[in-house]
Amino acid sequence: MEITIKHGQLIKFVDHDITEIGSNFLEENDTLVELVMSNLAHMGDYCFSWNKNIASLDLPKLTHMGSYCFLANNNLLSLDLPQLTHMGAFCFRSNENISSANLPQLTHMGSHCFRWNKN
Repeated sequence: MEITIKHGQLIKFVDHDITEIGSNFLEENDTLVELVMSNLAHMGDYCFSWNKNIASLDLPKLTHMGSYCFLANNNLLSLDLPQLTHMGAFCFRSNENISSANLPQLTHMGSHCFRWNKN
């Protein structure tokens, strides 16, 4: 695991071992900019919600995302989640700058995902 802290605030989170995280993981962390979890397959509800500065996601093995994940993260420009099959309700809602998404395996998308995105 690699964690970068600058001026007492979490900036970068990199992990290659975690495969599942529970609900509310790193919720409301306004300083996180880069997220890399190369073996993460499952995340619970509200993970990474209200992290307004996340600009980079690397989640190549993510298959299941609970509800409200990545809610109100305004720095994301694009998504590439090649293995994601399930996206819970309200995921990526109020992400004002997402202009493209690669979700080739997605079979379930909950209500209000990507709602209130400007692009």
